[in-house]
Amino acid sequence: MPSSFAAEIAKDYAPELNIVGVAAGGIAAADYPAELTHNNRGLYSGLVLGVFAGIAGEYPEVRDMLRDSVVDPVAKVLLASKQVLCHPMGTTLVPFYDYLGALSYRGDPLQAPAVQRFLAENSLGQRTPSMPVYIHHAQYDEILPNAGVDRLVGKYCAEGAPSVVYERELLAEHISGIPGHLPGAFHWLRDRLNGVAAPEGCTITDPTFVMAEPRFWQTLEEILPTAVAALFGQAIGAGR
Repeated sequence: MPSSFAAEIAKDYAPELNIVGVAAGGIAAADYPAELTHNNRGLYSGLVLGVFAGIAGEYPEVRDMLRDSVVDPVAKVLLASKQVLCHPMGTTLVPFYDYLGALSYRGDPLQAPAVQRFLAENSLGQRTPSMPVYIHHAQYDEILPNAGVDRLVGKYCAEGAPSVVYERELLAEHISGIPGHLPGAFHWLRDRLNGVAAPEGCTITDPTFVMAEPRFWQTLEEILPTAVAALFGQAIGAGR
């Protein structure tokens, strides 16, 4: 998520930095309302209240809204648990629960002014990246629907982003998409750091299953020794 926002705000926030490219995958901030609605009552429904608990820490008006609208005793216990659990545990705790329905807010809680302010300030697509970007997303991501990322990429392309490479993996979901993005992102970033010009305009591909391709295993063989060495404290790129 930080990489995605860096691509949009770098020109205004840190123009002195020479960022040659940004690679990101599993884009979470493309369409928050769709993601929360999609996950509510599902296997990962715990994500919904976790998101509300998280933004309440930064937005006092959201905290006040939760205090006033979470009146169900079960929902109160769940909210308290989300506030102290890490992301994976909070997401999977008490699945298939109607978290949005547990909020007694009059109408759609995602339309509450406090929540709308959060969405306005923390959603991607408000600026066009000023540097080349590489995006990987699973077409059947069960947590983050692909449609929002498609729209985000379409917006970047329509607004003249210098270079957008978008890889939409077909036979992947949220977890398998993590290693699936490895070959494309690694080689794309290496080219940018080596001064190779990024392709102009937008390039959209739909690989079937990256981990079944030779490039995945070739990339893994190339980076694994360095990754293991880094785990033991060796400097990355030492001697180069």
